[in-house]
Amino acid sequence: PLITRIDSRINPKPKLSPLLIRVYNLLCSHESLPFSLTFTFHPAVPRRTGAVVFPIQARRARCRTPRANETRGAGGNAAGTMLLPDELADIAHWCDARGVRLISDEIYHGLQYGRPIATAAAFSPHAVVINSFSKYFSMTGWRIGWMVLPDDLVRPVECLAQNMAISAPHVSQVAAEAAFDCSVELQGNVARYRRSRAHLLATLPAAGFPDIAAADGAFYLYADVGARTNDSVAFCARMLAEAGVAATPGVDFDRTRGSRTVRFSYCGPEADMAAAAERLLRFR
Repeated sequence: PLITRIDSRINPKPKLSPLLIRVYNLLCSHESLPFSLTFTFHPAVPRRTGAVVFPIQARRARCRTPRANETRGAGGNAAGTMLLPDELADIAHWCDARGVRLISDEIYHGLQYGRPIATAAAFSPHAVVINSFSKYFSMTGWRIGWMVLPDDLVRPVECLAQNMAISAPHVSQVAAEAAFDCSVELQGNVARYRRSRAHLLATLPAAGFPDIAAADGAFYLYADVGARTNDSVAFCARMLAEAGVAATPGVDFDRTRGSRTVRFSYCGPEADMAAAAERLLRFR
């Protein structure tokens, strides 16, 4: 047979969908078709094969193996990927049923564009939720955040925190408390991000960045630059020197495939984002 063994480990990476569809194609055909960062996996299956889909209940009891007993992460930071509420609920319920502690990093909550959002705390009394004033509240340098903990973890986490730092600075605590009363300003920031996001999505393809993962949340655009370079670090350095536009090389997020991707942030002033887009139109 063409494939005699499939390893039991799948390592989640940012925007994993293109990899999954390639594996699918290998298993059911004689060729592998590459798909872009913007391609969504699940709707592709019936379109790809013309098959009739019969939903079945997966054997979830087989999902946990000895290899899965250590902490695992599936970062979507680079692309701003979000789980839908029902997907997060499924994960939370699966973890609860098997005594697995779910740790949910929700630092970008509040920064989403048309997709529903949920917190793991809504689905599990055992989940650990981590949040921060850094992103939605625009207080990155103040180094302050919070956790939502089940009762059995409150005291252990207190003891751990006391041995890592005395406390958050008093001025940061006062500023954080005041930030809760700034919803009008904060929602104005989100509206600004949304406009900059739309402008860049409309402009960057003409600037030579046609393959962009439109982030569900946060304030980033993850772009494939494989047609222009195999060295995203050098590419970003040249873009900064020649166009005056800063971007983060993809290797910061994905050591395997990040040499062909870059990440743009659009959280700055709208005028700066528009100017950056114009500069990139002239950058080759």
